Amino acid sequence: MSVPLTLDALFTRTGQPPGYYHAGRRVIPCARSHMQAFEAQELAWEAPWQGHARLAIVFPGVRHGDPNLWCLGLPLDEQGMLQPGPRDALIERLLHSMNAPDRAEKEDLTSEPLAFQPDTLTLAMLHARITHDLALPASSWWQPAHEALTIADTGRHWSTLGLQGVADTVVRRTREEEMQIAERLPHLSVEALHALCYCLEHAPPATDALVTALWLRSQAEIEATASFRACQRAGISSELPDAAKWVDTLLRHEPDDETLAVIAARGWSHLEHEERLKLFLDHLARRPSASFRALISDLALIPRLRLPVLMLMRQADRDTRWPIRSE
Repeated sequence: MSVPLTLDALFTRTGQPPGYYHAGRRVIPCARSHMQAFEAQELAWEAPWQGHARLAIVFPGVRHGDPNLWCLGLPLDEQGMLQPGPRDALIERLLHSMNAPDRAEKEDLTSEPLAFQPDTLTLAMLHARITHDLALPASSWWQPAHEALTIADTGRHWSTLGLQGVADTVVRRTREEEMQIAERLPHLSVEALHALCYCLEHAPPATDALVTALWLRSQAEIEATASFRACQRAGISSELPDAAKWVDTLLRHEPDDETLAVIAARGWSHLEHEERLKLFLDHLARRPSASFRALISDLALIPRLRLPVLMLMRQADRDTRWPIRSE
């Protein structure tokens, strides 16, 4: 039997095709067709993160307990395309593991070089996405968190709710529930606000009401504090026009290093705009302490931004202060 050339082919050969999720820039579903085209080197990875395609693979047939989940970081080249060498080596290791007589060896990924352990937030969002997409019940944390975020004060102490319940609420929310969350936002405790905002970074606001509520709450906080930044990151992650106006406001002033990093990490969709992108790059170049090369390289890997970024770099005047230019 021939050796499968792709991970998708290998996994499919073992039974029902797995589900794929992005587990880097945002925790969102990844279409199998995109995974197949990416492995065939027909497409760049749509959501690169720190030079890798960070991927969560969910194997089917799991209906109870924790999902059978693998998390892999596949290296990308300078154009955001798959570097096939590490992937091919992984396939060889997986084939060896599948044929190993020792069951423990088959299931142990701790020594796999391309595997990574997601942080607590990523795991919570993955669990929320997977259970929702597989039509499985939410966690036991969902009901109290849902009530705390959508109903007037329930009297529950936030420490009893849990991040997983917030993730479940954010992923499963309806438009009406988002409006209720917007109404509750000014009254949330600091802990509740942070948990909500962290999850909204991966499931951005879909209504102007929630973007506005995040803006107003940020203005009520001391600038550059954790709560201020949490609202900022969650708000500009939305692709709504009000979020774009928020980014415009940030760029009209002299943003600090962290604000520029926040825009690159969470507001990148708003940089698909020539004037806004040029202003962002100009601000970045004027701050020698900012990691220009790292931010630009990361943005240039995003397919939607690669051409605009490269065009601006090529069009830069010779007296520009941008430390790198595309010749």
